[in-house]
Amino acid sequence: MADFTDEQRRIISRLDRAFKDAAKAGLALRVFDGAVLMLPKDALSDPRYGEFGIEGAAWIEDCTQRIAIGLNADGGAGR
Repeated sequence: MADFTDEQRRIISRLDRAFKDAAKAGLALRVFDGAVLMLPKDALSDPRYGEFGIEGAAWIEDCTQRIAIGLNADGGAGR
């Protein structure tokens, strides 16, 4: 496990509680192109979900809320 400071551990704990509360409230989280996105779980069944280009951008605009702006979020595409 990484070596976190006490302050970092407190923040991680608060985030863990917040994400658990979000799941109970019917929210999902996705990381896409460096953005952290919150969305209602039912938006995952929208046919535009997972698409790229205009359709994918419309899904992001219509179904998600960007959070954690400034956080270095990598969706798996690279460094």
